[in-house]
Amino acid sequence: MKKRFFLGFLVLGFLFYSFSCMGAYFRDLTRKTFSAPEFTTNAMETGKIALLPTVAGPEYARTTDVTLIDSFQTYHPGITAIGGAESRKLLQDAGLVEKYSQMMETYYKTSILDKSTITKMGEAVRSRYLMYTRLLKYDQRREKDVNVYELSIKAEIWDSRTGEVVWDVTGDGIMRQTLVDKPVTFDDIVVKVCDSIMQKLP
Repeated sequence: MKKRFFLGFLVLGFLFYSFSCMGAYFRDLTRKTFSAPEFTTNAMETGKIALLPTVAGPEYARTTDVTLIDSFQTYHPGITAIGGAESRKLLQDAGLVEKYSQMMETYYKTSILDKSTITKMGEAVRSRYLMYTRLLKYDQRREKDVNVYELSIKAEIWDSRTGEVVWDVTGDGIMRQTLVDKPVTFDDIVVKVCDSIMQKLP
């Protein structure tokens, strides 16, 4: 009887440990809304791409920038790309921060990008394509015995030659952490969502 009890205890302990190592469940809700026919893998290889600094609070922006460029290089290793940190410095050195800010203010009101500013930005970062990203939502909440984490990132790619949006996607994801899962951090969910975004590229 004691042996059976001890054996059962070991099995339960092993199952608990196994489930805790699995990690929280991730649900991918990423959706692509637009992709111009002329925007292809070959176009990116020829024109290069620069990931602009993510528009988000400072506690999230840097981590998102690093994760985005890591994900891009993982899924598109043959394409020359620079990350948000490098783009930030190049735009600052070129004196384009204020013009970029003014352009985005107008863009939110009109949905029209200023071609002259986009062209100058492309020249500054030495890339035809510019990826703009913005953190739309990061939410943490409790649902019964489950911790729920939700992240949404807007991503657009602009052609600096034409001033047009050539690719548009919203990266969405939800992670559910039960009592037996490892604790979820912002880093955990941002990796999942960034990977999902980069997999949607041509």
